[in-house]
Amino acid sequence: RATLGIRVCYFRVFILKVLLRQKRHPFVAMGSFEQLELETLILVYDETTQESVKRDVVQTIGTNINGGHFQLEDVVKSLGQLLVCAAGAKRAKGTELLVAILSELREIAGRTVPHLLEFFRARCADDHSAGSAVHGINICLQSSCSLEKDKLLSIYKALIFVDTQSLVWNHRRDVYLALKTLFLKEEARDAVKEDGDNPFLSMAQTMDGEKDPRNLLTAFDVVETIAQGFSEMDGSDQRELVDTLIAYYPITFHDPKGITKDALAKSLMHAMGSTAVFARESLLVLMEDLDEADRVSKASILADIEGFVSKFGSSISLETRSDLLKYCIAGIFDSINPIEFERAALVTIASLFCSFQSDEEKKVGIDILERNVIVWLSRAETRKAVRSALILSACAKNSGVGKKYIEERVFPVLKDIIISPDSSAVKEAGLGLIKVIVEGLLFGRSDIINRDGDFGEMVDLVLLNASLGRDHNIGDGCRTVAIQTLSCIFQHCSSLSVEDQRTFASIRTAECIIVDPTASSSLRSTAVGLLRVLVTSKIVSSERLASFIQNDVFSFVMHIVGDENAPAFDVSKALGILEPICLLITIQDAAQNLFEILFRSLDASLVRMHDAEVIVSLFEILKVAVEERGKFEPFEEANWVGQQTVLALESVIRKRNDILTQKISAPFIRSLKILSRVDGFDAMSIEKLLWKKVREEDIGGGIMFSYGSVIGLLRGEEITDPEYKMEYLLSLFPQYFDNRWVAESIGGTISALVNKAKDDDLSDRLLNMALPRACGGVHELTPSSVILGWMAIKGGGARGNTAAMDAAVRLLQATARDGNLCASSLAGVKYVVEDELIFLYGEGYAVISPLYKQKLFSFLLSPLDQYIGKTNEALCLDQLLSIFGCLLVSVPSEVVLDNRDTVFPMVFKGLEGTNVDVKLSSLLLLPKLWENIAIRESFSLIIGNFIGQVVVALCDSRSKLLRKAAADCLACISTFPHEKIYPHSEHVLSALDSGVSDRKKMVRKAAVRARAFWLRIGDQG
Repeated sequence: RATLGIRVCYFRVFILKVLLRQKRHPFVAMGSFEQLELETLILVYDETTQESVKRDVVQTIGTNINGGHFQLEDVVKSLGQLLVCAAGAKRAKGTELLVAILSELREIAGRTVPHLLEFFRARCADDHSAGSAVHGINICLQSSCSLEKDKLLSIYKALIFVDTQSLVWNHRRDVYLALKTLFLKEEARDAVKEDGDNPFLSMAQTMDGEKDPRNLLTAFDVVETIAQGFSEMDGSDQRELVDTLIAYYPITFHDPKGITKDALAKSLMHAMGSTAVFARESLLVLMEDLDEADRVSKASILADIEGFVSKFGSSISLETRSDLLKYCIAGIFDSINPIEFERAALVTIASLFCSFQSDEEKKVGIDILERNVIVWLSRAETRKAVRSALILSACAKNSGVGKKYIEERVFPVLKDIIISPDSSAVKEAGLGLIKVIVEGLLFGRSDIINRDGDFGEMVDLVLLNASLGRDHNIGDGCRTVAIQTLSCIFQHCSSLSVEDQRTFASIRTAECIIVDPTASSSLRSTAVGLLRVLVTSKIVSSERLASFIQNDVFSFVMHIVGDENAPAFDVSKALGILEPICLLITIQDAAQNLFEILFRSLDASLVRMHDAEVIVSLFEILKVAVEERGKFEPFEEANWVGQQTVLALESVIRKRNDILTQKISAPFIRSLKILSRVDGFDAMSIEKLLWKKVREEDIGGGIMFSYGSVIGLLRGEEITDPEYKMEYLLSLFPQYFDNRWVAESIGGTISALVNKAKDDDLSDRLLNMALPRACGGVHELTPSSVILGWMAIKGGGARGNTAAMDAAVRLLQATARDGNLCASSLAGVKYVVEDELIFLYGEGYAVISPLYKQKLFSFLLSPLDQYIGKTNEALCLDQLLSIFGCLLVSVPSEVVLDNRDTVFPMVFKGLEGTNVDVKLSSLLLLPKLWENIAIRESFSLIIGNFIGQVVVALCDSRSKLLRKAAADCLACISTFPHEKIYPHSEHVLSALDSGVSDRKKMVRKAAVRARAFWLRIGDQG
């Protein structure tokens, strides 16, 4: 009878939910009928164990309260017997239902909050209901109702007396959240202070033993809230909680539900650094951990310590800070410590010196430097001297005492090193020390270079060493470091003017080095870097830079390039100036001058026909110049640069050097691509100029290649008379078929015309013009027309035309039975699936490429399967299998899996064949296919046949890649069901024995790995 009653109740809940969805609320007034329905819902919740039914009950009641159909007090009255039941489980269920209903409400009426809190406070002492009661307190505290101090204090005491660690994880989190909400209320904090309770001790007892990362993240947040709200309390009262926190350091775990180790560690450090007392106590413990930690952990601990020092530096005892400073200095000098430790130690030293405020503290810091650091500077070329410079640089950052110490004590020592008559290497080391120290000295200080005294003398010495050359026993390495130091100075002193004596000297020094034929490339690049800093800081005007490029650089380069007797080495070295100069062309005048130098240098080099590498390097420099100039607008000279680039290319092509032409094609195309993005660039004029060159007889592949790239940059409507151009190019193709470079260039241009046509109808017409007659086109079926047809198909396919896919099927059918034609189809398919010459198809090719390859695979799979199964001619079979292999590796594995019924037999056919490429493709594909469980199961039925073919491939002497792939494949097969592969283990192990002794290391390694797996199979029997 009871079971039947519960079922009736379930049905009534269902009816109630239907009425609610139809907005026909059943609770119009709390009469006897509605009271019965509410008690029915409560009875269902009490009796059921199904969570879905419980949720339905809670949502139904919550919806009626939110809709105003009855009050929360009515629900509490109906729950009365359940809430006060003598059975603990019943009380827990009633409390749980009440809390669940509260969580469904949009707002809790203010008059009910105190009563609810009093009820939940009392239930915190009930072991059965404590978890739900804490959750209820947390919900009530979120309301906007104001509470009296005594009420808040009673809630606080109830929470801290809950046995938190006996609750489940989410109820423990409710305790922490409720405490945080309480301590964010000023009234609650005042009540706790007036009561004299120690919240630090209470929180320590509450969270002691907590191990769930989700709760720790909340608990650490609560600790920070308490520390900030009760920071005036005595340090002894806080230590208990500090000890509890330190027990969690360092964080070594994370929660799989999304709480990362880094987030938890960051939260813990915030808690440990909440107050000065927390930081001091934590710092002492962390310093003890430093001595016991390994080299890797030390860096992490030191970084955490630095956080305390930077926040509470002056609050930490001087003894502790001095000990820490000594430790960091010793650790930096210790060569066994990793670079991460050195970085953390330098940051800590900078923070420590910032914390030295009083005269006593400053004296302690300087004494430590005197005894442990400054003594090593005089040995400039040693490692310890460099480490000393790093330490001194860190001391100077953001620290007035550190900066003053360097100026008064360190600079005189370094000055003695630089002016000493020692070797250039010692000077270079000394200048290197200055560079390191200056970086820290100038940090946040931009007026220092104008000052007289030690620093001014130091800058003068650096300038002197930068400007003097080998005649004064100063090598390029020494000058390079000096220039780098000057760059560092000017980066931090951007307010200087060119009239300043030292600034002017620095500019002239950089300019002289740039045009010095004896300067090394590294020195020259460093000088260009200095000049760039000066230009960026607007210390050097754009007019001066343009004048320097036009007069000094132009004269220097043309003097050497124009000399007919100058060796190619000198010419190459002179041109090496231009590439770093490209980094300076941020303004139009300087860029115009540089481009003129480049094009004149090209003309001079081509007239003399310098070494080909010189001409290639000029085109590479031109590419860099265009890239750098393209970063700044307006690029007004873009059209002129494009036309001059085309004319330079034509001059190169007329030299009849195809290798040289191919080498310069890549930078030429890159330059045009950048120019095409410039607003106002007239790509059509470049296309017309190139087409004019194409029409000239015997122009070669370079112009064709370049013309195709320009077509790729244009929009369809910008290409004039495409059908005429297609017809002309088609007539050229057979003439140059034997010249691969020219033929590919013509074919690529034809493909680009099909791809960039202004509409699909025109694209289809152009495609049909390029196809052989057997495929609906106009040409005879020859090897050249087959390849041309596939090239045109790629243009249509990359455009997304279905007509191109149909043409591919027809072309495959027309060539499948002829060995020579089939070989041409293989070459054409390789062109179609390879992502070469992608600049012919515009910016969107990268997106559409995978799609059209998948489409091509789907269209060609059926005819390939048909012809591979029927053909008996070995040559045609190998070619068709190669085509299948090319298509197979060009599509994602998901596409292969969708067609596995057709693909698997063809893969096996590929393993049976004699073509190495086909075999290799099949062996590389199999492990990918076996990653799918369903495929593995179907393969396991026929795995014996595959094992035999893989073993044959392992013994194939024609290809090391094939043998390695076979060994890897056997390793994968070893994971198949034991009963399927054990009968073959002896045969496989015999083959792997020969693989272990293979002459190629890569094969031996793969065979050893596979053999280890198969030996276990043999041992299992």
